[in-house]
Amino acid sequence: MMFRKQILIIGIFISGLLLAMSIFAQTPSPSPESTSTDIPTPFPTGTWTATHTPVPTETPSITIMTKNHFRMAYEETVAGNGSNAFVPLTDPLYGMRFAALLEALFHGNFSGAMNQINILEGMGAYYILIEISNSNATTYGVMEDRLPGEPGYLGWGAFLVHPDATDYVIYQTPHVFADLITEDISLNAFYEHTASPMILLAGAHRDANGDDDGDGWPDADVAHDPDSLFHLLTDYLAQRGLLHGSPYWFCQIHGSADRETEPTIVGSDCSPVPFMTETSALVLIDDQVDATGFITMGVWGWVEGPEDTEDGDYYLNGVGNIQSNLLNLYGLRGSFMHFEIERHARDDYLYESGPGYDGILHLMSTIKTVLANQFYVIPTPTPTSTAEPFPTATPFPKPLPSMTSPGIILLVSIITTGLAVSTRKKSQPLHDEPG
Repeated sequence: MMFRKQILIIGIFISGLLLAMSIFAQTPSPSPESTSTDIPTPFPTGTWTATHTPVPTETPSITIMTKNHFRMAYEETVAGNGSNAFVPLTDPLYGMRFAALLEALFHGNFSGAMNQINILEGMGAYYILIEISNSNATTYGVMEDRLPGEPGYLGWGAFLVHPDATDYVIYQTPHVFADLITEDISLNAFYEHTASPMILLAGAHRDANGDDDGDGWPDADVAHDPDSLFHLLTDYLAQRGLLHGSPYWFCQIHGSADRETEPTIVGSDCSPVPFMTETSALVLIDDQVDATGFITMGVWGWVEGPEDTEDGDYYLNGVGNIQSNLLNLYGLRGSFMHFEIERHARDDYLYESGPGYDGILHLMSTIKTVLANQFYVIPTPTPTSTAEPFPTATPFPKPLPSMTSPGIILLVSIITTGLAVSTRKKSQPLHDEPG
């Protein structure tokens, strides 16, 4: 009897999946010129309960903020160390709605964005739509509309987008407050890189919560625990880039304590078996940063010479970062760029003076110039290559014109998210910045 029930459940799931695919195959992806207030949704009409019914909105409500106002307001929404205020995101329906919200902002569809915000409010996630008034490029985004300790607070973070972006670099800040000043560095890099499509900011200190799920990492550490909006949107963006034939670069900023035996900045793709060449993006960035002489930089797995202390073997190499491991499932490991920046350089950046300040500015400028106007190209491993082989257990479907709607991307995301298994190397932690 139990076996027949399991078969029935599987049959219903497959039927629903096929129905959704048939509907989305007939739904064209939105274009920047679209004036429709409807945006693709991950499920056919009628699957939502009454609590998920959107609230009609005739005029989208947009909160206007300066860059400084946004930073201060966003930081007020971040769950602090030991607050236990972060709520793990375990329901993929939220991720789908946030992905639809992101798509609306990418296309400047404010009515569609507000519709998703209203739906999310009905689901218990309170966010506001914002516009940055003094940015050098049109900048929209969302942030949480609840503070830690208030009813309905989640700690899921914020994101900003440049709808007119022409580059493919996405900035990420996973350890706000824990890796001091990294949110300032990332935000300023995004504002200066006006062609960048997006910045994604975590919503909680990595040690806001304990390890309630028993996976060995604090639940709020979005770089190590997958139950977060940060990780779900990374997954969505990875698949979005693949389906459009233009994979993104993911530039993740971290902070470390000072170490005399290591460079000021360590770049890594977080592979357990790194394989770098002279033309690898991280190596090209490293060469330019070292050439200025402001600060030193090394790359995990890249030996820079027999007399150079930058030997490629670094303690803080990011191995175990789950965003890197997720991207590796799609053959995109090389698109992930993890930067550990030592504390003294970040202090210089805070006070806008000294070699650390100049070095970080040059690092961010170099990222922008080296990756300008180019998406990530997946390399083809050769039989003689020593590179880490791309896994074949979860192949990504070949893009088809009728399969490029966000709805299909999100359906694929449900399946693949369950397959993503992170390789965690506890002997080499991601960083050791004091909180």
